[in-house]
Amino acid sequence: MLQTVAYFLVIRKIKCDGWFYKMFVFPLSKLSYGMYLMHMFVLTPVFAMVSRWSSSTPVVMVASALITFIFCALLCRLISFLPKSKYLVG
Repeated sequence: MLQTVAYFLVIRKIKCDGWFYKMFVFPLSKLSYGMYLMHMFVLTPVFAMVSRWSSSTPVVMVASALITFIFCALLCRLISFLPKSKYLVG
């Protein structure tokens, strides 16, 4: 319990004012709920497609995770432009 309190106090002191946070992390964190909801629908076909390309398990896992992450992020970003989309993507 004390370790959790220490982690919380340290993380609370981190300031996020940099350009990387403003341009990448913050917009992506707004879309994280929608990405969470859709990733299983995207992961299954992507994994099947990537597993045909390579037989190496680590390559298939990393490639399918990256492709799924990028596709879900882009799709959530496009959905976020629709009216009332905050109920779908967070």
